[in-house]
Amino acid sequence: MISAAFLIAVTPLPDVADLLDCAREERVSLVASSEPADGVAFRTVRFSDAYAFLAELLAAETGEYLLIVWPDGADLAGLARQVESTGMNRRVLIAAATEAEAATIRAETPDAGLLMTGITEHYEVLSSELDQRAMAAWFDYFPDAHTEYFLAGQGIETVIPDFPFAETMSAEDFALVRQQHIEILITDQPEDAIAAFGRAGDNCPAGGE
Repeated sequence: MISAAFLIAVTPLPDVADLLDCAREERVSLVASSEPADGVAFRTVRFSDAYAFLAELLAAETGEYLLIVWPDGADLAGLARQVESTGMNRRVLIAAATEAEAATIRAETPDAGLLMTGITEHYEVLSSELDQRAMAAWFDYFPDAHTEYFLAGQGIETVIPDFPFAETMSAEDFALVRQQHIEILITDQPEDAIAAFGRAGDNCPAGGE
């Protein structure tokens, strides 16, 4: 499981919440990948320090979304302040493993979205004091149908990686992702995923060209 990440949207320029809402309402799946491909919604980037993180923020090109992962123990408050200072706050989903981490992030950049990596029970969502606007939930594999239906009812999108699958995902695997209404798949096979899901901009205008 990732401990901290950013989904950064750089289109002309709706909030990332609009893209997520479209994916949920239209029942489409979006692609995140480190491999460049036409139609990818999010490009994944890994880095080792805050300076590299800031450089990625400043280098982001219009029309591109980024998913940025940093090491355990990163200064979430400091990173959130960098997001706020660069004006990316309405175009990010910042991953948080706990509600305390999420509260720290929102304190520094109130309009930023959140990618929650630790949701395991409905009670955690219902009892949370966090604003659930622009929130997504990370799962290592498909959430059960009841959980997915519950989260969708709360306006929370679902995100999974491709690593629980075989080394090469098949057309049937991609079809299952879409059938399960997963809003974002993080994959090393972007062209195959886009062939199955369609280009981000074709499904949701906020997804760019």
